[in-house]
Amino acid sequence: MFNCVLCEKVYVHKRDLNRHAKIHGGSTNSCGICLMTFTQRNNLSIHVQNRHKIAKNTPEFRDAVRVGGGAMGK
Repeated sequence: MFNCVLCEKVYVHKRDLNRHAKIHGGSTNSCGICLMTFTQRNNLSIHVQNRHKIAKNTPEFRDAVRVGGGAMGK
């Protein structure tokens, strides 16, 4: 078992603990359209596809999921 030393959550796999640790690190990914932030890039990707109805692998999608910001000012 792998325990988070900051919030005491427990994970079976180390990869899950590593993914979880990002929420404590302050690193975020912002939607380039609405500026909503996510600690996991995959959740940002799902958000852009579902909320903004932008297909994956398009220029608009790539602009919207740029790490650390996005298409502000476009």
